[in-house]
Amino acid sequence: MRLSNVYQAAQFHQELTAKPEYIRHNLTVAWKLLLIADAARHNDQETIIKTVRTLRPIDLETIWSFDLTRIYHRRFNAAVDAIRPYFHYLQATSDCGPSLEWVLVQSVWSDYIYLLSLETGECIIANEVFSTNAEMYRSHATIQGVSQPILSLTHLGL
Repeated sequence: MRLSNVYQAAQFHQELTAKPEYIRHNLTVAWKLLLIADAARHNDQETIIKTVRTLRPIDLETIWSFDLTRIYHRRFNAAVDAIRPYFHYLQATSDCGPSLEWVLVQSVWSDYIYLLSLETGECIIANEVFSTNAEMYRSHATIQGVSQPILSLTHLGL
């Protein structure tokens, strides 16, 4: 593992400890935008509208400066294009639907990939949840018997 990955992982965990709600909120917004981009690719208007109703205009402004999701910016552009006809559905309140709880991260000191709970800090080794690598990059996973949203951060060395 490169030193920059170790530094980035340390920075992520430090920020998660210092600003857990900020990190969780922005990762949730990223997950929702990726869900919208995938729905647009499959022409699933129902999912787009349902998801747009959980976003606020400020979310679409702040996500661009959130470093952890920079690699997803091209897909965010596709999501914003899909959202344009539905801007009137954006929420004005702070109640923005479900929050992302699980992120897929890579161990800094080993080759393990695991799911990290943003709420509790619990870790589950990925091969206990996923049977193939492709499953790790889906928008949901069955964790402890419940289908839950997930977001992969392994591209950052996290």
